[in-house]
Amino acid sequence: MSRHALVPAVLLATLAACAPAAPGGSSALSAASDRAPRQCFQARQIINFREGDDQQIYLRVLGGEVFALASVGCWDLAGANALSVTPAIGGSDRMCVGDTAEIAIANASLPRGPCRARIDRVLTEAEITALPSRQRP
Repeated sequence: MSRHALVPAVLLATLAACAPAAPGGSSALSAASDRAPRQCFQARQIINFREGDDQQIYLRVLGGEVFALASVGCWDLAGANALSVTPAIGGSDRMCVGDTAEIAIANASLPRGPCRARIDRVLTEAEITALPSRQRP
């Protein structure tokens, strides 16, 4: 083997030995691609909302998914004709499970500043069906 052919082979072997490995012997990159995609929506995709029990907010988005949000200080949602949901941090309007959002309530009986909510999860079809009709968006 010539000296020039040996250098790339040694370099490749060295790089392969330095690659991070996940449990089970697969690389970290393949482990990351096996994770489920984040459940997200954009503010412009919200088509309906309802107030739940104990500061819970339910948002229905295009595609039929219903997101549950745990709010802090979001009072009088039942009297709201509309609401605006924006990310608490960042410049995008994409919000995912685990993110914090600011909620502005329009036409509520008492005008208030925005409140905060954490996007908890996406409800399953069974959970949506089990919601009382007054809480189902």
